[in-house]
Amino acid sequence: MSDTEQALSEATIDLYPPWKEALKAFEAEGYSYGDLVTKDWFMRAIGMQPPPPDARLTMEQFARHELAVLQQFTPFRTAVLEKFQMDLVSDRAGAYIIIAPKDQPERAYRDMAAGIKREMKRGLSRIRNVNTARLTAQERAALMDTMAKAADLAARLGSVKRLPMEDD
Repeated sequence: MSDTEQALSEATIDLYPPWKEALKAFEAEGYSYGDLVTKDWFMRAIGMQPPPPDARLTMEQFARHELAVLQQFTPFRTAVLEKFQMDLVSDRAGAYIIIAPKDQPERAYRDMAAGIKREMKRGLSRIRNVNTARLTAQERAALMDTMAKAADLAARLGSVKRLPMEDD
């Protein structure tokens, strides 16, 4: 265990919310581009102990634990980005890598495009799957207007060629 890790595990939390304590530790640690920020490090930095490897948590306990960590990590990640211009990207193995500035714009664009595509798909499905039998003629006309607006937005974003109608 490094001196910093030892200090983190023995540290008391002086700042509130706890993610601010992690931000202070992040700066003290001297993280740089290409470094890995592990979940264990983050949990110690916010004053949480990682569950032991042999812990038998129920799904509910595990979900509650993960949510507690995420509630602190999300603002921490934003603060690291805004204060240090360092973007933390998941390595899909439970840690985050600080990506190089040259890779940050393309990664941000790719993530943004994927988010827009996902939300567009979800929104179009919600618009398409309205129970029209329960709508008045005026409400159906409003639905058609909304469908046209959604199709226009989809076409502008290039995510969908056309919005399928009920008859399709």
